Amino acid sequence: MSEGNQNFFQKDISFKKTFSDKTKEEFYGEFGSLLENGIDIQRALTILIEEQTNQKVIIVLEQILKDLISGFSMADSLKKSNHFTAYEYQSIKIGEQTGRLQVILSHMEEFFSNKVKLKRQLIGVFTYPGFVILITIGVLYFMLTSVVPMFEDVFKQFGQELPYLTQKIIFISKHFSTVLGYFS
Repeated sequence: MSEGNQNFFQKDISFKKTFSDKTKEEFYGEFGSLLENGIDIQRALTILIEEQTNQKVIIVLEQILKDLISGFSMADSLKKSNHFTAYEYQSIKIGEQTGRLQVILSHMEEFFSNKVKLKRQLIGVFTYPGFVILITIGVLYFMLTSVVPMFEDVFKQFGQELPYLTQKIIFISKHFSTVLGYFS
């Protein structure tokens, strides 16, 4: 697989969220590593802000840093930002209270890593059936608008009563465009 295709398939799908699951995975992993190496929380956040390329993420992290400096706990700063779930800030709060913040950050990184992997697997699982359904609808459309009308003329030459199912298929073929109009 080429480098460009590999990067495309490894991207996290997000719908304009500031903190995608992939971004959170990286945030918790890097934040935990910095704390584990003896860097204090404020300096660790400053380093993360300097490394960040996404302007929206920078704004959120800067606000969290300002809240920390003004006296809020890390958990309260995350909660105040409205970009983190209750699970996340409650976990961080527990980590702060028990002195095991690095362990919690490691668990959060693992949680979001698994979440990203699961999303990718689900997309992979549903892509093929979706493609098959799309092709089936295309073939059905072609058959009902092109092939069935050609055979209708052939059936008329026999001069006999057509079977019930054949009559219904011809009826559907004649009215297929009006049926499609109802769905659009």
